[in-house]
Amino acid sequence: MSLITKMDEQVEMDFHADYDDEGKPQPDTISISFKHPALNRQLADYVRTKDIQIRNDADKDKDINPAEQEAINRIDDNIEMARLSICRENTVIAKKYQDGHFRVKI
Repeated sequence: MSLITKMDEQVEMDFHADYDDEGKPQPDTISISFKHPALNRQLADYVRTKDIQIRNDADKDKDINPAEQEAINRIDDNIEMARLSICRENTVIAKKYQDGHFRVKI
C-alpha cells in the first residue's frame, strides 16, 4: 500500500471500482489507470514483454528439440533485455502543477 500511496502522490492516477448497494467499493473489482501517455506507453511495452514471457514459460514444459530450446532461451534473454530497458527509462513523470502542466524531466 505504501507504494500505491506514493505513486498517487507523484502521478495522475484513476482508481476504478464497482460499488455495492451501500456505496462501498468491491475489492475484487478495483483497478488503477494512469493518465500520462508516456507512462502508458511504457506500461504497454512491459505488458507485451510479460505476455511473451508467459507464453515462453508455458513452452518450457513441452518436450521440444534442442534447437527449439535454444531459440526459447534466446527469446528469454531478449525479453529480459527488453524488461530492463523499460525499467531504465529516465523520463520522470509527476502530477500536474496548479497551472495544469505536467513536469517532465529527461
